[in-house]
Amino acid sequence: MLTEETVYCQPSWVMQNDAVRMALTKTAGHMAPVEFGVGTGTPVQPFHISPWQCEETDYLNGKSEKCLRGDFFCLPFGGNETPFRGEKHPPHGETANYRWRLEKITKTAREATLSLSMTAKISVRTNVNSRFLN
Repeated sequence: MLTEETVYCQPSWVMQNDAVRMALTKTAGHMAPVEFGVGTGTPVQPFHISPWQCEETDYLNGKSEKCLRGDFFCLPFGGNETPFRGEKHPPHGETANYRWRLEKITKTAREATLSLSMTAKISVRTNVNSRFLN
């Protein structure tokens, strides 16, 4: 159900059942590819993956655009040159740029839940739970 793989040059957690396969990057928590209709011969992959995933470039290192793909949390959106209330944040916020930690995986006969966390400046702790039906 859950494996750790490198997907489009990004270390990722991959969850899969008989119908859906989903990858979530460990850095920045970007979700893609997501493939619906696994094993049907005509799967659907609705999310975009940027074409520079495996390119080596100093320009993108440390930025959310390095692993840009699919869907991801933006908190706070950031990219502000002038501090707002004394705070400056990276583009798309800390959640879209920094490393997530795997906290736990909970499985039942019907679903699996992937729980991730990150310590961020904007709050003491940011948590994400992703449910995946078996």
